Amino acid sequence: MFGRGRKAGAQPIEPGHSLVKYLSRRPEPLLLEEAESLLKDSEIKSEAVEFMRRKGYTLVVPSVRGKEVLGFIGLGPKPELEVYTEDDIYVFKILSKQAALAIENSIYLEEFQKAQEKLYQADKLATLAGMAQGVSHQINNRLQVLLMITEDLSDVLRRRRESLSGEGLEQDIDYCLKDLSRMEININHAAQIVSSILLYAAAEQDKEYKEIEAKTAVDTAVRLVKVKHYEAKGCEIEVEAEGQSRIYGCRADITDVLVNLLENSYDAIERRKVELKDEAEGRIKVNIKGLKDKVRIEIKDNGIGIKAENQKKIFAPFYTTKSSAISGKGLGMYVIKKIIEENHKGRIWFKSEYKKGAEFYIELPMAKKGL
Repeated sequence: MFGRGRKAGAQPIEPGHSLVKYLSRRPEPLLLEEAESLLKDSEIKSEAVEFMRRKGYTLVVPSVRGKEVLGFIGLGPKPELEVYTEDDIYVFKILSKQAALAIENSIYLEEFQKAQEKLYQADKLATLAGMAQGVSHQINNRLQVLLMITEDLSDVLRRRRESLSGEGLEQDIDYCLKDLSRMEININHAAQIVSSILLYAAAEQDKEYKEIEAKTAVDTAVRLVKVKHYEAKGCEIEVEAEGQSRIYGCRADITDVLVNLLENSYDAIERRKVELKDEAEGRIKVNIKGLKDKVRIEIKDNGIGIKAENQKKIFAPFYTTKSSAISGKGLGMYVIKKIIEENHKGRIWFKSEYKKGAEFYIELPMAKKGL
């Protein structure tokens, strides 16, 4: 075999080898004695004949798809040195076509897996970019507030120094104390932002599959999303845990999935407010339940919901219900499903009624005792 997609155990030959070039020009079964005869007429190079002799091939049958030779079947002598009949060669031609199809499928699968990995990495970068944008906005706001407070305090102290009188001193002190209190609040919030980023960064570095607490992944995701949407009033996230929540999985991937589902809930709530002119308080509830041999994570919101005609397409590649202005800022549902069901042997599904919200459910195998 040769070319892309070859597996360990195959005997590789480079696509530029003279035997491959000959089979590309004449994609038909080639007997060794025929090759030796062609060598005399210079229709085939000695390298090809020597290769067949060295490998002990009496017959070579190419595997062809279209005009491309994907590989070949090399056969040694028949028992008792019998010759290969036309029927023998016909059977091996059929087998070579099946081999070509198998090779082509293997190449397709390998390329598809690479494309999936690129899609996953691109979506992860989009997630981080979206988070960075939201969090940097929060930090910038805190810095702007601190700047204004320091300017106010400087102005008050400058005026007090110039007047050098006790008139209005109590009022100025109260004003300064109020500003200092605002400064303390903003410094504490900035510290929370940094702490949340560090927690998320630590989770992102933890790529190992091992026993982890689903509750810890939920708490990290909730904390980061709350920081990003700190100024989004009228929306609260409530978390409840019940029973065992230890699972076997990748902390980074599970955290990414939860962050993106929570982001989707926030987006759905904002869309409900805009599209339905509904200012009712947004609610996101996360339940973690330890079942018999599974851990279930439920994320429920009272957002805009998903239209019935779109529900079958939610897990399709590249599909989104978001507008072009805000799409592409997180993991797609297709990637989320792959992470949960293929990588973690779990299950994800949802229920939704348009204009009434959505409920997403994730079930993951509970970590076995002793792991």
